Amino acid sequence: MFIVDKLPGMTPVALVVRTGTEVRLRTTCFRGKGNKLAGNFELWSSARELFSDKVILQSFLADIQEIWGMRSIDTYSVTLEYPTPVGWDSTAPLGNYAPEFLERFQPIWRWNGLRIKPTLSNILAPKTNLVTLIWECKEENGSPVVVVHSIYPGVDVGELEGDVTLREGRVFFDWSHPGEL
Repeated sequence: MFIVDKLPGMTPVALVVRTGTEVRLRTTCFRGKGNKLAGNFELWSSARELFSDKVILQSFLADIQEIWGMRSIDTYSVTLEYPTPVGWDSTAPLGNYAPEFLERFQPIWRWNGLRIKPTLSNILAPKTNLVTLIWECKEENGSPVVVVHSIYPGVDVGELEGDVTLREGRVFFDWSHPGEL
């Protein structure tokens, strides 16, 4: 996805979601509007649809404007609040669940945490009105280029390194876990 727009200060900006990122997000967060599953959006079926939403786009452009004003070239995360639910979070506060509902898991070697046991389908992933974007700001010909690395419904859980549950106080839901109605 490649979109050219203008920041609130009228500076041109390019928003990029690389093809590999779009493919990955189709298996996690953009799995179809009718799929009530942890980590899935119910309002948008692609990054292009999400950025076509004026509420999301204007809020994100304002955030980019702030960073661009500091001429800070780095990787950032922003969590935008939407006026209505956008989908289902893939995490929830650790304190909401008894230890017997949890199991340790390690999706890849560099991070681990606790998740709700996948067999406990009666515990539903919570609906959320938050959208988290992980993005990188670069400069090309005097204008910002924003490369979006990740988009997901819910709270920002930070870097996926070490024990994320211990660091963030959040437990995970499996991607196939059902979401609240």
